[in-house]
Amino acid sequence: MKEDERARRLDAARFGVLAATLLLTIGAVMVAAPLVHGSIRPVIVISVPLLVGLWVVSRSARLVASGALVIVMAGAIGVFSRAERELLPLIIDVGLRAGVLAYVTFWLAAEVARQTRVSLDTILGGICVYLLIAFCYAHVYLALHLADSGSLVAGGKPLDAFLDGQHPFRAIPDILYFSYATLSTVAYGDITPATPLARFVAITEGIFGQLYPTIFIARLVSLNIAQRQEYR
Repeated sequence: MKEDERARRLDAARFGVLAATLLLTIGAVMVAAPLVHGSIRPVIVISVPLLVGLWVVSRSARLVASGALVIVMAGAIGVFSRAERELLPLIIDVGLRAGVLAYVTFWLAAEVARQTRVSLDTILGGICVYLLIAFCYAHVYLALHLADSGSLVAGGKPLDAFLDGQHPFRAIPDILYFSYATLSTVAYGDITPATPLARFVAITEGIFGQLYPTIFIARLVSLNIAQRQEYR
């Protein structure tokens, strides 16, 4: 029992760090990225949750090593794309990052689903999954927009994500905003998907945004009821 309790506290600490990292990263990107004219700093900022996510899933050394290798490969491809001013390697870079985020999200979701009691790590893990879903989708939208600048539009005009002398990730704040607005189904309509593929991706994120909180809250309620019955 003591070992289980210690493991839960460690998981809660890790999940708490990841949730805080995601929130700080989102805040830093939304506030600071529009003011930065270089390409390296925004890339470093959006890479932090990937590294923290790998630390959270560090129970498996092999999986962590694989994830770290993918991140290194993505970084190398990104450096090459900016040096050669090629767009395809940059899209691959973003896609690899999205893959790592998807893996971390799936691992966390599986951990939360395995919980049989409501505890702090259960709640923090569920929050991390929700935040990671939109963060991962933001990378997918960025890859789509780099591949086709008309994938997302604002005011009828494409978001600016070109290799045009400005840094290619200058649209990240807008894309993060769009992703979290879509997941929460707020959808103000100031940014909209304009291509069939982007619309399909937005639909799937909206479905996750509806289903995940409902299922997660329902599970918390059912586990809480089961715990109360045990105490009685």
